[in-house]
Amino acid sequence: MIREASGQDGAASYWWIGKQGYLSERLYGYALAVFAHARGEGAPAWAGHLRLNVRDVFTRGLDYLQKTSDTQFRPVDEGDRELPPAERLARAVAALGSPSSGARLAALWALKEMKLEVAPAVPGPASVRALGAMMKLLRARKAATYEGQTAGAIVRDLISTAGADAGTVGDGPTLPRFAIDQRVSAYAHARGLANRLGYELYAKHDGKIQFHGLGAAANLDAGGLGGLGGGLASAAGGALASAAGALTGAGGTGYAYAKHLVAAAAQHAVAAAGTVKIGGESPMSTKGDSTSYWLNASETAPDGSAGSGDPALLYIDPAARTTDLAARFASGFLVLRNRTANAVTIDVLGRPSVDLGDSISVSDLPGESGALSGYVRAIRHTFGARRGFVSRLRVALEPAS
Repeated sequence: MIREASGQDGAASYWWIGKQGYLSERLYGYALAVFAHARGEGAPAWAGHLRLNVRDVFTRGLDYLQKTSDTQFRPVDEGDRELPPAERLARAVAALGSPSSGARLAALWALKEMKLEVAPAVPGPASVRALGAMMKLLRARKAATYEGQTAGAIVRDLISTAGADAGTVGDGPTLPRFAIDQRVSAYAHARGLANRLGYELYAKHDGKIQFHGLGAAANLDAGGLGGLGGGLASAAGGALASAAGALTGAGGTGYAYAKHLVAAAAQHAVAAAGTVKIGGESPMSTKGDSTSYWLNASETAPDGSAGSGDPALLYIDPAARTTDLAARFASGFLVLRNRTANAVTIDVLGRPSVDLGDSISVSDLPGESGALSGYVRAIRHTFGARRGFVSRLRVALEPAS
């Protein structure tokens, strides 16, 4: 706090100014803004008595608080410390996704405190694992037969049966007949459909389950293959530049090396497929979806294929009851194989708001030209004393056309 005084003693005059306490003028100005905001004072008359440099910070701070309410100060103690540890943990984890930077920072401090309280004698790092909305699909089982339903309609029914909420669910093609049984979970049936169509199946921050195409798979139902018909560029062995030309989504979040990006590493899970062929277990119709799929005069069952070149993969799928469906499934499996083959893992400064399916790009990589782009397939947040808050993202990269 700054204090000043002046006076006159006979023919002599004096002036004095000094600081009391350890808070700066800027901190005093913002603290008074929080005080006024908590009292509901939009333009307090007492602000006119503040020194100009403190009043400037006070005015700008109060204007920010009135617009955003971004403050962790509460006039009344909400009793968070009296809550059970599990509920405190759930609140802190949820606050990591808050748009308020103050709320996110407070959540990190709360998690740090809970680590000391919950496991004071446990050496080394601590891990917290929680079950998401997808667990409802994993636990649900159902026996049913669908006729003339789209893949999206089947997945919506599975989500509803599991008691979960549906987010973006793409319709996909119409399946003449599709049967599910109780031997496997609703998740396994939905995942099987997603793999056939090249779709992604995941849950977002809000708990809603998504089932739709991303990257190259976004155009499959429109008849396109997203550039998958030609040669494939592998993302393994440090070949980031080859994968950098594949743009899977425009206008995504950007990360720059040495600013947000801490590390980047290419991963190669499986060999990319050149051609995928799909065959059914029984003869399929050669005349399209509108014909009777169980009738075929030929003993040779037609199949569907996508892509070209080697390696060639063959799948037998009883759900592929028409040539059109077989070709569509082939396109989906081709996207699936190449998506898992071309992936990059990056570490960025903590980003609690990033979500699965988000489009991102990375620029300024050392020794590389152009930007690396893709969409997020996996997220892992870590918080530690050495690296601080870091988000590890696995990004799907589509091959360049």
